[in-house]
Amino acid sequence: MASAGKRSDGLEEKPVRPLLLAGVLGLIWFVLVQEGGIEDDAPMWGVPIILCVRLLVDFVGGWVVVSLLQLAFNLGRLGLSRLRTR
Repeated sequence: MASAGKRSDGLEEKPVRPLLLAGVLGLIWFVLVQEGGIEDDAPMWGVPIILCVRLLVDFVGGWVVVSLLQLAFNLGRLGLSRLRTR
């Protein structure tokens, strides 16, 4: 039975690790950098919503950082392979 993460060229691809890394980066950013400055006039039911939205935005930011790093590494590998073939 073929694995869902296995590509046709035989290399294993692990799609969960970048999402997990993005989640960890977002959580670290949320805990260390954001000071939790919620206005005093915010209703009690709004505080969890504000925190959830901030955590979601931090996760998306982590995902963007991981994607940009993957893109940079893949472009670097492509450039090295082009230099080696010349």
